[in-house]
Amino acid sequence: MTILEVISDELAAPVEPEAVIDQLAIDSLEYIELILRLEKVFSIKIEEEDLKDVVTMRDLCHVVDLLRDKQRAYLSG
Repeated sequence: MTILEVISDELAAPVEPEAVIDQLAIDSLEYIELILRLEKVFSIKIEEEDLKDVVTMRDLCHVVDLLRDKQRAYLSG
């Protein structure tokens, strides 16, 4: 599954990369559940600091990609 597919699955609705998170019909608990699901599916740890500049779903996908790359580098090296 792609990151966007996991997000869409968790939110039970298709989500566009350009979607602004604050404009989606999700509350803070749903957002936390989404972050936890991303952590579980992609075996990463997302810190609050990682999310400080996240505005769109594309931003969130970028954060997950960066953390996955870090995780792979750590495991391989």
